[in-house]
Amino acid sequence: MSSPRYEYDPADPMPIFPIKAKDALAPEAVAAYLALCRKYRLDGQAREVEKALVEIEGWQARHEDLLQLPTHVHVPAGGTGD
Repeated sequence: MSSPRYEYDPADPMPIFPIKAKDALAPEAVAAYLALCRKYRLDGQAREVEKALVEIEGWQARHEDLLQLPTHVHVPAGGTGD
């Protein structure tokens, strides 16, 4: 399931979907992605996602007062978010 190298084209920017640690749903979303990486035997990527999950869970445990349900709007590819 490999893909060709992506050459950046400013006229057609690649969309991204960032999930911030302050998002109360982040651990569950990242855990689901981790499960998919494991299902498809993407071992290296799974290790990286697991690191992110541990980091997010740790941050949330230290900053429970900052957690919130997502309220942000979609920013189209090439746009900027907060």
